[in-house]
Amino acid sequence: MKQLVYNSVKCLECNEVLVSRTVHDYVTCGCPNDAMADGGNDYGRYGAMDMDKIETHYVYADDDFEIVRKHAARGSRGIDGKDPLTWIPIAYLDDDHLQAVLDYGGVDWHLDLIRKEIEYRSSFLHQKLDKMENQLVEDPIVRTVIDKFQQRSQVGINKYGTMLDRKDLTTLEWLNHLQEELMDATLYIERLKQELSNITFK
Repeated sequence: MKQLVYNSVKCLECNEVLVSRTVHDYVTCGCPNDAMADGGNDYGRYGAMDMDKIETHYVYADDDFEIVRKHAARGSRGIDGKDPLTWIPIAYLDDDHLQAVLDYGGVDWHLDLIRKEIEYRSSFLHQKLDKMENQLVEDPIVRTVIDKFQQRSQVGINKYGTMLDRKDLTTLEWLNHLQEELMDATLYIERLKQELSNITFK
């Protein structure tokens, strides 16, 4: 028997969506159609005065996980347990909350979904990082700048026999080097500006 993770009925008369969260959670819309949902994640039971004016929506644990993670929910009363009960889809639980659920325990199918969500996030993060890395490598402009940095680093190593992680300079000495480099850059800019000012544009 397939495991329900989301059990809902929509009343087409008043457009209210009824979600039954637990086995004895009998919910009704209250409009003249009197739509109802019951059974929580154990079974789906529904009804209405006019059955043609309702729509059922069930999500099962073995459905596409992109759908499951946005419907399978965890009840929470806040960190101190004093807040009103709210149901939060596992897709929107933070990482600490997911781990707390595992530490606390629960029914096997729900804990399996929590573990799957943790794995999903880890896999998604790795895919994003891989994509970013590939974009940097594939971008010819970025690749050119990286090559120039590496060439410049090698020139410095060959000239001074050391790298930038050297420990023999004080912070003030590093600042002096930076100031000198920036002063040189300003002179280069002024040289180029004067050259451009002497060009006659037709």
